[in-house]
Amino acid sequence: MLDLEKIKKIDFSYFDSNGYVYPFEMIEDSLEFKNNEVACFMYCKATNLSANGEVFLYLKKHNGELYFRTNYFANSIEYTKLIKNSEDNMSYKVDFAKDYLKLSLELL
Repeated sequence: MLDLEKIKKIDFSYFDSNGYVYPFEMIEDSLEFKNNEVACFMYCKATNLSANGEVFLYLKKHNGELYFRTNYFANSIEYTKLIKNSEDNMSYKVDFAKDYLKLSLELL
């Protein structure tokens, strides 16, 4: 089972229906752990494609499942369940109608 406190790095990319890819990378030393939740500050490596090049990403576990939210996308208020994209619990995906998000984790 994934231990949130062992997360070293988070990357995610948002793929929209127009073919744009918004690759986000965690800002070093921005991870905070509190109340079974991890928060980190991310920036978009392709800021020319992004109206807001910086976002906060929040991850939490609930009933053994991993959920996320940001202060940027349409799901910014509620947590959305991430679907495992690999058996090693390091890669996740979630679909939003025609758009989707891929998230990868690196552990200590």
